[in-house]
Amino acid sequence: MSSMQITTRIGCSVACVYCPQDKFIKAYKKRSHMRQMSFDNFKSYVSKIPVDVEIWFAGMCEPWLNNDCTNMLLHAHERGHKIRVFTTLVGMNGSDVALLESVPFGFFQVHLPSSRESERIPVHGDYLDLLNKICTSKIINLSFHCHGGTVHSDVNSLLRRKGKKVDLRSLYRRSGNIKISKRHELSRKRGVIGCLRSSLCNVLLPNGDVLLCSNDYGMKHILGNLRLCTYDALFQSHEFLKIKRGHRNESEDILCRYCDNFGYNVNAVARLLNFGYQLDRYLYYLKDIQSFEDMNHFIQKGIEMVKKKCGRL
Repeated sequence: MSSMQITTRIGCSVACVYCPQDKFIKAYKKRSHMRQMSFDNFKSYVSKIPVDVEIWFAGMCEPWLNNDCTNMLLHAHERGHKIRVFTTLVGMNGSDVALLESVPFGFFQVHLPSSRESERIPVHGDYLDLLNKICTSKIINLSFHCHGGTVHSDVNSLLRRKGKKVDLRSLYRRSGNIKISKRHELSRKRGVIGCLRSSLCNVLLPNGDVLLCSNDYGMKHILGNLRLCTYDALFQSHEFLKIKRGHRNESEDILCRYCDNFGYNVNAVARLLNFGYQLDRYLYYLKDIQSFEDMNHFIQKGIEMVKKKCGRL
C-alpha cells in the first residue's frame, strides 16, 4: 500500500512533549520559508499523485491548523483517493465535521489528550463539544487513541458515556529522534532489514519536498520535490535508491536502522527478538490500567499483537 501524508503547515501548536518539533522546524528552515501549504499548491501536488495512492492527513503537524485542510481533504476525495486521518481536532470546528461525514475514510483516528497533559490540547467546553459532535457523527472507521499514559479525565468521562473505547499506545523513539525515560537505548539494527510499510508511506511538506517517512524529523532522507518532479521520479531518486541499498548493506547511513516501529530484521531469529522487545513495551504499560474495562481492552490488544507478530515469523 502506497500513501502520502500531508503536512499542511510547519510548526504545530499542539507541541506534544514526545514530538521533536524543534528539530524538524530547524531542518525545514534550511530549505524553505514556506510555512503554510496553500490550497492551490496542494491541488498542484496532488495532481501528480496517482489515485491509487492513499492520502493521509497527518504528517509532521496537526492537519487542521491549516484552515484549508477540509477543502484539501474533500478535493483529494473527489479525485478518487482513499483518505485516512490522524488528528487531535485542534483547529477543527463543527462545520468541518458535517462536511467530513460524506467521506468513506480508511480510518479517522482521534489523538486524545493524556492525563499527564503531555499535549497542548485545550480541554474546555468548545473542545468537548466538538469531541461530542465527532462521537455522534456519521464519520466511518472512527477510533480514539492516547499516547504514553491514560486519557484526560474529562475526555475519558465523555467517551465512556458515548460507549467509545480508547486505544492506549506506547511511545516510540521515532528512529532515535527522541529519548524515552525508563527505556533502554535504541540499538542499530544489523543484517538485512525491511520496512513494514515498504518505504512507501511518505510525507509531503508545504514547499513540495517529500520525506521518506514520518519518523524523519531531521529531514535526513528527502526523496525529491513534487513541484519539480513526478511522483514516480521520487522512487528512482538517488536518495531512495540509497535507502533500498541500506536495507541490505549495513555500511549505508540510513534512518531505517534505528526505526523502532516499522523497521524489522529479516532474519527470523532477529524478528523473534524484536517480538520480545514489542512484548516488553506492551507489559511496561500495564501500570496504566485503572479499571476492569481497561484491563479487558489491554488483553485484547495483546492478543492482536501476538497474532500479528506471529504471522510475520
